[in-house]
Amino acid sequence: MKRITRALLLSALALALLAVAAPPSGAAGNGAAVERPYSATSTGTSVTGECDLTGSPIVVCPQDSSSEVIGTHVGRGTSTVSGTTTLDFSEACLGRDGLPGVPVTTEQQGTIVAADGSELYIDTEVTSCFVDFGLGLDVSGTTTIVGGSGRFEGASGSYSLVGSVDDEVAVSQSTGTITY
Repeated sequence: MKRITRALLLSALALALLAVAAPPSGAAGNGAAVERPYSATSTGTSVTGECDLTGSPIVVCPQDSSSEVIGTHVGRGTSTVSGTTTLDFSEACLGRDGLPGVPVTTEQQGTIVAADGSELYIDTEVTSCFVDFGLGLDVSGTTTIVGGSGRFEGASGSYSLVGSVDDEVAVSQSTGTITY
């Protein structure tokens, strides 16, 4: 009887230690979402399609981007976004090298596919100042995470980004938070 009691006691103790040491089953141990820091770098292409010149001084162009993303929570993944770029020729701004230019706003929706195949759904708004086709653009903006799939089901959050576009090559750094 002592052996059985002792064996049960040791088994119960071992289970208790496992329960304390084991990682939680949900994001917060109870399935609740947790806000986490997010950072990433991306490198890819940004291609502007044929622009609609009928709304002058406002010009709207289709914009598609795809990139490789390396970031926290996504690992080495990919990103594809599509939307529109608007140039407002009725306004002015200072672009690269302090040269006068035209304000540019790009709004895109898309998907980041993480290394494990989970997806983040994003809305992005980026601003820049267009000076000359050969000069490129410095960009800054905000991305909002509006959902996801896999382990990112129901994800939310936002991050700021800064970067550049030169000869259709886009490079950016992002920092913010993600909740999942």
